[in-house]
Amino acid sequence: MTKLLKSSTATKVLPKAVNKISSFSINGKHIQEYDSNYSYSSVQEYLKRIISNPEKLNFLDAVIRYNYWYNPVLLSVNHDNMNKSYNNETLIKLFKDALKISPNNEKYLLGLASMYRLSKHLNLATDIWKKVLQINPNNYQALLSLAVYTQFNKNHKAFKHSLSRLNQIDSQQTKQVAGWLKYLEELKTIRLTTNLNRVYDDNNSKHFIVILGASLTAEGQMKLKLKKRLRAGLKLAKRMPNTRILVSGGKLPREPDFEAKVMKQWLINHGIKAKRIFEETYSRDTVQNTVNSTDILNENGAKTVTIISNASHMKRSYTLFKTARLITGGKYLLDQYVVFESKDEFKALENNSRDIPKIINDVLRVAGFWLLPGIQR
Repeated sequence: MTKLLKSSTATKVLPKAVNKISSFSINGKHIQEYDSNYSYSSVQEYLKRIISNPEKLNFLDAVIRYNYWYNPVLLSVNHDNMNKSYNNETLIKLFKDALKISPNNEKYLLGLASMYRLSKHLNLATDIWKKVLQINPNNYQALLSLAVYTQFNKNHKAFKHSLSRLNQIDSQQTKQVAGWLKYLEELKTIRLTTNLNRVYDDNNSKHFIVILGASLTAEGQMKLKLKKRLRAGLKLAKRMPNTRILVSGGKLPREPDFEAKVMKQWLINHGIKAKRIFEETYSRDTVQNTVNSTDILNENGAKTVTIISNASHMKRSYTLFKTARLITGGKYLLDQYVVFESKDEFKALENNSRDIPKIINDVLRVAGFWLLPGIQR
């Protein structure tokens, strides 16, 4: 059984001149606030004082990492009404700075391509993937990205050719890729479960309810979407008193507490014994929820698993959990139950092509391909 690699979330220590992290407290909880020393203008000034190119690149690596995790828009909302977790414009400029120093560096090229794609500039990302393949025709990630983002649903002949080329580079890896590509093909036909009629055998304590976290308010309070997930999990847990519950959610820089700890306490307050509850406190996004939770499910011999999340979130979550199960050789049956935060979420049950690039992105990450090489899987 393969154990999924944990995503790196550690922030490297920057040179002392830009190593101060300001903070504040709400209700006694420590909150990290974005430090303006990491802003693009401050970084440019500091770069002028670094002489050697290797030091400049090490510095930029650390600044990119910091701006990915601690940027000032961490809990803001973008134009698609989705949580925005990084400042794309700043990161694009930082990757370009690194490429001025090391123009053919595949790590920075792939990072810049990722940021362009996340900014919905697929044409720019495509140009960079092609450039990487000119530098290194055997760069598996560049070829795979080109295939799944530009050919998968649009150019079957080109996609088939790319898959053949991937198989020549690494046949074992490509066999696995073919497995999770089927889950992407099934996205349009996924039927989301909207009732709790299915009840698994409750005799052996090997059924797990996985409740996925959601960001807390600055005061550490749960938002409506998370409360609804917990209420659904509570309802199922009371029907099946031997079932285990896994609450998954870490602590974002601007959150005062770990999501999983707040979720666990809510369940305890509503009558669930603490010994039934597993906590996963290391994840900061859905991909890490999936990776870390899958490891816990495998380690504890899960036989059946029900994932609980919102309708707008479930197609992605369910696909990621199926991918992680495939990669790790998990032997459990996987089910899902959706809750609705608002009437608008019924739209999530319809086909929504906007979701596909995001799901592809996260499937690649679960499968071990880095979003930002060396910074975020």
